[in-house]
Amino acid sequence: MLDFFSHGERVRDYCLRHGITFRDTSPRSLVLIPPNLEALVGLFARFEGETFGVRAGGPLVAGDATLEGELARRGVDAYHHAYSNYLFCALCDFENGFLTVLTTRLWASEIIRRARPALDGLPVSVSRPS
Repeated sequence: MLDFFSHGERVRDYCLRHGITFRDTSPRSLVLIPPNLEALVGLFARFEGETFGVRAGGPLVAGDATLEGELARRGVDAYHHAYSNYLFCALCDFENGFLTVLTTRLWASEIIRRARPALDGLPVSVSRPS
């Protein structure tokens, strides 16, 4: 799932125009069902200056009303109390060059091993914080 918790109206409009499935969680935020790769690339390109979240595993299908309400209210800070319910939560801030993964189930080495090939050829550095 992709969580957008600011500029909801612009994201909502983009999704409607491009056929991307989403669910409104508040007037300011929405949850996007992961689109196909082409739509995902377009979405990231359009909103590369926005901070958004990603969740995997856990209560995705039924929704997580508690977390989604907190995302609308607190933004990225809402993940702090919820990430242990998921395989991982991630904070994406592409404009400033950050992807922060919050997890109790994946080792940093596993995340790096999987991220490096996907980012090969891009001007990014994959590293473990010290």
